[in-house]
Amino acid sequence: MLTSEVVRVPPIIITPTFMFITGNHLVIQNNKKDTLFDIFSYPDIHYQFSAGTRGKGPKDFPEFLSGPTQIPNGFALFLVDYKKYCEIEIDDNNKELNRIKEQRFQFAENDDIINGLFPLKRDEFIYLSDFEDDMEFKKLNTRTNEIISFSPYPQWVSKESAGGEINISLYLKVSTAKPDGKRFASFYVKFKRWRLFNDNGDLLREVSVDTPPLNTEGTKSLEPYFYYSSYPFPTDKYIYAFCRNVKSGSADKESNELQIWDWN
Repeated sequence: MLTSEVVRVPPIIITPTFMFITGNHLVIQNNKKDTLFDIFSYPDIHYQFSAGTRGKGPKDFPEFLSGPTQIPNGFALFLVDYKKYCEIEIDDNNKELNRIKEQRFQFAENDDIINGLFPLKRDEFIYLSDFEDDMEFKKLNTRTNEIISFSPYPQWVSKESAGGEINISLYLKVSTAKPDGKRFASFYVKFKRWRLFNDNGDLLREVSVDTPPLNTEGTKSLEPYFYYSSYPFPTDKYIYAFCRNVKSGSADKESNELQIWDWN
C-alpha cells in the first residue's frame, strides 16, 4: 500500500524534465530552462540554489543530456554531444555543482549517436543499439573498452503491421537498473510491455500488462498512445513506472497510473 504526503513548494518548480532524490537533496532538472538544476533540501523541501548553464565552456552543459543517475551526495549524467560521463557533487556551502569525475567513453566507430545510456555497475553501461543492429542493447565495459551486443528485438508485430518502422523506433524503450547492478528493466514506449534482464543480458521475464487501452494491431493502434514515456525509478525492492492508462469508469479519457513491480 502506498501513502502520500502533500508538501507545498515554491513556484520555481514548473514542468520539470526529471525530479530525483539524492542524499539529503531533491534535484529538479528542467531542460527548457537556461539554468538546468534547482536544488532543494530533503525531506523538508526548502529551496537552496540553482546551477548548471547551457554552453560549451568547461563547466557548461551541452544541449543533449541523458537522464540523471543518483550517486552519493550528487548525480551523474552522460553528455551525449561529447560522449562523456560526468559525476557531479552538490556543494551546499558554496551553493554550486562540482564535477568530481569526467570520463570520455570509447564507443564503436559506427556508434554515432548514443541513446538511452545508463549505468549498470561501476564500470559497465547499457545503451541502445544503432539503427542497423539486430540486437536491442549494447553493453560497454569502460575498464576494458569491450562492447557486446545482446537481446534480439521482440517480434510483437509483423513487418506489415509495423508499416516499415525500424526496430529501434518501433521498440523504443526507457530503462533503469537495480541499485546493486544485478538486473535492469526496460519499459516499451509504444507497447504496454516490459522486460527484465540480468547483468549478463539474459532475458529473465517478459510482462504484458493487459489493461486498456491495449495495443493489438501494430503501430496504427498506438497513436496517440505512448504508454511508458517517463523514466522508471528503481529501489532495492521495487520498480516504479508511470503508464498511460484509462481512468476508472471513463474509457474516453487517459491518465497516468503509477505501477509498482518487483525485481523477480
